Amino acid sequence: MTDRLILLTGPEEMPVLSARLSDLNPDLLISTALDLPSLEAAFQQPATRRRLIAFSTGIIVPARLLALCDRGAINFHPGTPEYPGNQIAAFAAYDGATEFGATAHFMAREVDSGPIISVRREAMPPGGTRTDYALTGYKNLVFLFNDLEGKLARLNEEITPNGEVWSGPVWKLSDLDRMRRLPRDVDAGELARRLRGFEDSEPGSLHVDLFGFRFRICPDNNS
Repeated sequence: MTDRLILLTGPEEMPVLSARLSDLNPDLLISTALDLPSLEAAFQQPATRRRLIAFSTGIIVPARLLALCDRGAINFHPGTPEYPGNQIAAFAAYDGATEFGATAHFMAREVDSGPIISVRREAMPPGGTRTDYALTGYKNLVFLFNDLEGKLARLNEEITPNGEVWSGPVWKLSDLDRMRRLPRDVDAGELARRLRGFEDSEPGSLHVDLFGFRFRICPDNNS
């Protein structure tokens, strides 16, 4: 019997996670993928049983590939179930969410909709920025992987949902762009919330369009 685990993640995480899974189960065949073409190639490799693990990746796995994962396709999402979708640290910061963390869940055709396996949460201080929430999400993503790695590496292990459910809208990149466009009548409170959530490290992401011109919001370094 040929057990194959396919690991879809970034270049920094790939060697660390691959080595950890291999240490836990030396007989496990591990294929790695950074993008959709390499993922397609990984699924061409021979296997009696397959499990897919996606860790902090923006790649959307086609349903036809998910159907080939008879031992489950599991995604590690850098946010809590209240924040499905993309760039969710930004929306959590905008909302001033009092807690944040990470979610492991089975993958389904629709993004961030599959049964939840496990969640890690921690309290967030008031006034947290997008960066604060992103760091908290990623840190808990690593902790969550450590919690589950023993089962992940052994395809005989059954991984079951914990009963928690997703809530809230599934955020998209288009929502991020929309929230960076300020209304003309924005007040100080709303501007502060949008700066916390939607300003990038480079000033000027937030803007307002007036009379055919685009005005970008930048800090006044002279004040």
